[in-house]
Amino acid sequence: MSKILLYTTLIVSFFSGSVRAADGFEYKFDLDNIADTTVFLAYHYGDKQYIADTLRLDKEGRVTISADTLLPAGLYMMVFPTRKNEYFEFVVREPKFSMTGDVNSLVSSIQFKGSKENEVFYQDLRFLQAKRTESEPLSAQLQNLEQGSAEHDAVLAQLEKLNEDVKAWRKELLAKHQDLLYIKILRALEELELPEPPKDAQGNITDSFFQFRYARRMALEQLDWADERLLRTPVIYNTMDRYLNTLSYRSPDSLSVSVDNMLRKAKANPEVFKFCLVWLLNEYANSNIMGMDGVYVHIALKYYEKGEATWLDEAQRFRITDRAKRMQPTLIGKTAPNIIMKDVNGRTQNLYSLDTKYTILYFWDPDCSHCQKETPELKKAYDAVKTRYDISLFAVNTQLELDKWLKFIEKHNLDGWYHVADFDQKSEFRNLYDINATPVLFLLDANKQIIAKRLVAEQLGEFMDAWENQFKP
Repeated sequence: MSKILLYTTLIVSFFSGSVRAADGFEYKFDLDNIADTTVFLAYHYGDKQYIADTLRLDKEGRVTISADTLLPAGLYMMVFPTRKNEYFEFVVREPKFSMTGDVNSLVSSIQFKGSKENEVFYQDLRFLQAKRTESEPLSAQLQNLEQGSAEHDAVLAQLEKLNEDVKAWRKELLAKHQDLLYIKILRALEELELPEPPKDAQGNITDSFFQFRYARRMALEQLDWADERLLRTPVIYNTMDRYLNTLSYRSPDSLSVSVDNMLRKAKANPEVFKFCLVWLLNEYANSNIMGMDGVYVHIALKYYEKGEATWLDEAQRFRITDRAKRMQPTLIGKTAPNIIMKDVNGRTQNLYSLDTKYTILYFWDPDCSHCQKETPELKKAYDAVKTRYDISLFAVNTQLELDKWLKFIEKHNLDGWYHVADFDQKSEFRNLYDINATPVLFLLDANKQIIAKRLVAEQLGEFMDAWENQFKP
């Protein structure tokens, strides 16, 4: 039996949103070694699990759940809070079934009647459990044997035979029960067999990225994007997560292409498309990885601005697209908008006039508590990097309290910086740079292109070293 680590609060309206049917559903559970206690009926949705209902086992360990509507099909769980949230899973598709089992050995003891889905599901689990029981002592034995010895090779051959047995079992299962939801789940999770890469006459691989490109091309083909029942299983999320984080290059442009590839597939079903689009927008809206805001902007402007999020009203779409448009001018790779302001001595300073190889553009406020901690740290970092790199620091005070500003500069010896502020209150810097809070740090190259943003002081030296190293032969 597995343990669930996280589940969310009860969705009270779960049954009211289910599909109408003349006979509804009825599921009977009869469990040994547990009784007279509360359990949860839960289901998968994306990468999370949600509670659909709170149930009570009677004194005999039995409970029946029923309604005049069908439960949305998917992979469900019965969770046992009194057993540290242990749970077992079952497939919901048929309208009626009964189940018996012992909570101390569910995989081996569980029996379903009236559910081909779950009969096949647990046949598969029992087969895998048996093969795992066979393989574990062999794997342990292999660790203590000398590689290349006859005994080592014999044990390895036994393990490879077990692996081939599992492959053959799964192949037969997938061919025999193609109509089952469980088989669609397995097919989506099936490990892809990669073809051999091309080689020259000497046997050397001539295309080291061949298998990567093949895996990337095929990764989205194993999932039935038109089947919204798969939303209530982990497989749609797992497919997207693997495609983005394993089979895509980690750059905003490459990830935007991957997003488009997935959403093109997801359009096969409106609910699947809705889930994927919302999940992707939130994923990149909340990313802590620098530059991923570019993917958020891509999604917002390509899909939300063009009206493809039909479930939102105009005000909701505006909030998303307006945010994206404010972020767009300062994405990684964009040319930083120019800033012309007066310095502490009343002289006009122009960001574009700085001719160093690098420029730190720093927005701060001497009254901001975070700035009070970060700015002295930035001085240390700046003093360190300017011994290695041709760099200047253009510091924009976002407020106009001159005395506080000058005292802070003097107290912390912030000499050698270009200290400016919008004394004339004519600059659009807040909108141009999307400054809603301080401090904010951008790193620009010689052409004033943004190469890093929202760094903290302690990251500055490490980032610059890494940036420089990429240009070394």
